[in-house]
Amino acid sequence: MTIWAASALLGAETDRVFSSVEQGLTVGLIATFDGLACCGADESVSDVVARADLQAYDYVPVLQEGDIVGLLERANSKLSKDGPVRGAMQPLRGNMLISAEAGILSFVESAASIPCRLVLRSGRVDGIVTLSDLQKLPVRPALFLLITHVELLMAQWIRAQGIHEADLLAKLSSKRRDRVLGKWHRLQEDNLATDILPAMDFFDKRRLLFELGFLARMDGDEAEDLKRVEDLRHAVAHAGDYALDRERALSTVAAVVAARGWIQRLERALNPD
Repeated sequence: MTIWAASALLGAETDRVFSSVEQGLTVGLIATFDGLACCGADESVSDVVARADLQAYDYVPVLQEGDIVGLLERANSKLSKDGPVRGAMQPLRGNMLISAEAGILSFVESAASIPCRLVLRSGRVDGIVTLSDLQKLPVRPALFLLITHVELLMAQWIRAQGIHEADLLAKLSSKRRDRVLGKWHRLQEDNLATDILPAMDFFDKRRLLFELGFLARMDGDEAEDLKRVEDLRHAVAHAGDYALDRERALSTVAAVVAARGWIQRLERALNPD
């Protein structure tokens, strides 16, 4: 097969390209601006906790003279119900803020420790983004972009080992081997692949990283991280609910952090100098 298309990975330019695409998928696309549910700094905490219009929210922006001055974590079981909101809220501080123009993944990666951010737009705090927003449509292409980067690097590392395709296939189970060969034959008929790796699923590439010694150098947590990335890949690719509740949302955050780590490991292995 004559190779006509450019490589999927662009060498030194890859980081810049991925960063640019990520920055096009911004926090402003998933944040809430209009109809933002707020409470007043002088309201009593007990009233805010009981307010019917706030029952769906874990975090409530606090207003004082028309400006957002902090956050009340109304779902916090340790929250004191006595006194005014101003005494129980988290006052506005730097790490609580994020620009509406920031990349979605920059929010996701820090969401385990900062699950709620107030959003700056046009020089003013007037929005909110939380863990519960990870299910929104614009998050999905950002996640898939990141995971695809991991999988492309996995394939590139496997190619770089210079192992014959028959020997690679021999390292897979007979069931996986038959599956890959069936897909490979279809790709060949349609002139859609230059080697057998595009016919392999993430699972197969992960297995080959283990069989070829890459994962042998990792500790158990790092190996498990790659499985976490694979699980998120399946959920995103098949329009699954990967962040339907807080536990799954935090698992998604962990998978994104793991994907970043694996991109760095694979790039170092491919470019040791």
